[in-house]
Amino acid sequence: MGKQEAELVQKAQLGDVPAFEELVRLHDSHVLQIALGMVNNIDDARDIYQETFTKAYTHLSSFQYRSSFKTWITKIAVNASLNYRRKKWFRSRLSLEESEMPIKVEKSNPDRSFFNKELGEAINRSLLKLSRKQRAVFTLKHLHGYKIREIAEMLNCSESTIKSDLYRAIEKLQQQLKHYYSV
Repeated sequence: MGKQEAELVQKAQLGDVPAFEELVRLHDSHVLQIALGMVNNIDDARDIYQETFTKAYTHLSSFQYRSSFKTWITKIAVNASLNYRRKKWFRSRLSLEESEMPIKVEKSNPDRSFFNKELGEAINRSLLKLSRKQRAVFTLKHLHGYKIREIAEMLNCSESTIKSDLYRAIEKLQQQLKHYYSV
C-alpha cells in the first residue's frame, strides 16, 4: 500500500468522509469488476458494490494494515458476492439465459465473431457449473490476476486449498470445453 493510500485510510478511520470517498474512487471499478465476475449480473454487481463499500465504511476501524487496502476491500467484495449468490440461490435458480458475463467478441470477422460469441457463452455456462468457491478462485486468479497467496488471504484458507480448488476448476472447465480445442 502506498503512502498516500495509507494516509487516506488513516484519515478515513478518524472520520474524514472525503478521504473515504477518495478510497472509493481509487477502488470502485475494481470492486465492481470483482462483483460482476462473481455474480454475472450487472444489477446484482451494483448491489454488491454498494454493500462492499458500506461494510468497508462501517468496519474501517478494524483495518489493521496487515494487507493492502485493495486486498482488504477485495476480500469484502468476494465475501459479499459469495453471500449474495448463496442467498439468491436459495430464493431461486437463475437460468443460463439470464447470465450477463462480460465476454468480448471480435467484430472484424463474422465467422470468427460467431465462434467467439459461441465460445464465450460456453465458457459462461461452464463457469456457472463450478462450485461457488472454485468460481471465486478461478475468477480472482485468471480474470483479476491475484496471486495464490492473496486469494488464500481473501478467502481465509490455505494456499494448498486454493491450488486444489483452482486445479479442480481448470480440470472441470477443460472437460466441459474440450470440443472447442480442435476448432
